Amino acid sequence: MEKEDNKLFVVAFIGVIIGVIIGILLGVNVWQRQNKTGNIDPIPKCEPCKCSTAASTEDLNWYFLQKENFKTNMIYSPLSIKYALSMLSEGASGETKAQIDKALNNATLTKYADIENHLSLANGLFIRNDYNFVKDEYINNLQNNYGAEIKYDEFRNAANLNSWISSKTFGLLKNVVKDTDITPDTVMAIVNALAIDMEWEYRFEKELPNQMFTLENGDRIPTTFLYGNFYSGTDYKYFKEVGLTGIDIGLEQYGDTKLDLLVLMPDEKLDSFISGFDSAKFEEVNSKLLTISENGYDELNVYIPKFEYDYSIKFQEELIELGIKDAFDSEKADFSEMTDAVEGVHVSKAIHKAKIEVSLEGLKAAAATAFMMDKNASMPLEQNVDTVRIDKPFMYIIKDSSNNEVWFVGTVYNFSK
Repeated sequence: MEKEDNKLFVVAFIGVIIGVIIGILLGVNVWQRQNKTGNIDPIPKCEPCKCSTAASTEDLNWYFLQKENFKTNMIYSPLSIKYALSMLSEGASGETKAQIDKALNNATLTKYADIENHLSLANGLFIRNDYNFVKDEYINNLQNNYGAEIKYDEFRNAANLNSWISSKTFGLLKNVVKDTDITPDTVMAIVNALAIDMEWEYRFEKELPNQMFTLENGDRIPTTFLYGNFYSGTDYKYFKEVGLTGIDIGLEQYGDTKLDLLVLMPDEKLDSFISGFDSAKFEEVNSKLLTISENGYDELNVYIPKFEYDYSIKFQEELIELGIKDAFDSEKADFSEMTDAVEGVHVSKAIHKAKIEVSLEGLKAAAATAFMMDKNASMPLEQNVDTVRIDKPFMYIIKDSSNNEVWFVGTVYNFSK
């Protein structure tokens, strides 16, 4: 009997020792997870990735920059897209509006006055002649808050839409909307068009042909560069650091509006730089810009390629990925603030196209955004002397120098001969 008691005592003693050891180990684990404020971080869990494009890329300024990072020349206008989405939101309700507003993320729209031959920002609402269901409140809202022009059209083809867009973009954009984008059920089109045609604040001196531009694969190709020698009094701003060169090239001020061309050239791969570019990075590079004299120089030689191209983003497909889904669904779309027709409407086509020209004289850029609105019907969704020498692939931002409102964003990887 005494032997059995001894065995029980040994077992109990071992159990106590094991319990103490486990307690100490748990205590150490909790202490290691305790942060500086005394709070305890939760134990990390291994869960499947539930990445949301909309959540990770909330800022429309840079969303399409990253989505269209295909190592090709591209351009789009965040400002144009925001204006068009805002007008679309004005006519939406319920979950449809919630999805659009989430993408807009409380975006504020700066209003710009047109400047003849230099700046144009126009909004338009095209309505089919025999469609009598557009609400007066919606029309008045667009006219009063967006300065929208109300146009009536037969919608037999895209001629009138394209003519209006061309006239609002100084002729830079033509044939933005295809005839096939208009269906027998198309009853409205919501359109924004904007353009600038501005001279440099300080003129470049000459063009230099046959200058070498290095591609991402290391190949070098000849192209034409613009060259300028600028003195400290010009207040050009730039920075050069390990890994990144940036220069802010001023455009002439027209009225109360002054825009700049900000060029950012990373030393390594441009597409890698773009993948991490966001509003915080934008603020960071702006804070690094210093004048020529602040950089410690009296003069600055600037070389930048002369270039021109246009581009159409995969607008509809990427808006759906962003989370704007119901607007394109003929069964779920709720635009009851736009029309009182029994069948309702939905977005049948979303279009965005932009163009840029950088020359010795200055900069021209234009963009147009259009939402084609069809009567609800069953139809499939589309899934569709210091020196700064910009001689490698680069991205650029055209922005308002007073408030950093982003007008255009683009990349340059190559040049066609």
